[in-house]
Amino acid sequence: MSMVSKTFELVSYEKNNRIAWLTINNEERMNALSTGVQNGLYYGFEEVINDDDVLVAILTGAGGRAFCAGADLKEMTERDQSIGQGAAQEAQNGMFHVTECKKPIIAAVDGFALAGGMQLSARCDVRIATENSRFGMPEPLRSLTPINLMDTLEMGFVPLGEAMWIILSGAHITAQRAHEIG
Repeated sequence: MSMVSKTFELVSYEKNNRIAWLTINNEERMNALSTGVQNGLYYGFEEVINDDDVLVAILTGAGGRAFCAGADLKEMTERDQSIGQGAAQEAQNGMFHVTECKKPIIAAVDGFALAGGMQLSARCDVRIATENSRFGMPEPLRSLTPINLMDTLEMGFVPLGEAMWIILSGAHITAQRAHEIG
């Protein structure tokens, strides 16, 4: 079986032996969820969904520093307000496409999975993390409310009390602690 490689904006897609690898390639911004990453996730998961040869997908971040550090705050502040909701709506499709996929998705987490990055990993069916991985919702530390506050709760893999602590404290938890609580 031949290997297939494609790039969708800031997400690379490789298929080999019926396994699709999607890698977020936004290292200089800790693999933040920029519009390019969101669109890349959307088109990458379109490929997974529509390719009957793919049995499983593995989602990871390039560089080892971060799986995904959440929203690209720099891009958000620089974005022309005239683009507004249309761009945000298009970008959200990348995250939601993960849950629309009927094939198993594994989040291979190495480094930080923060805010939207933690939510992205929560949308995957399985999460495998290295010892140096950290999970968290830092929005409260910036006086922000997580955009998709209920993702962590709705996925059901973390008990309610633990999920609320993660969401409201802004603290990071280790991969070991994440494993212990669910």
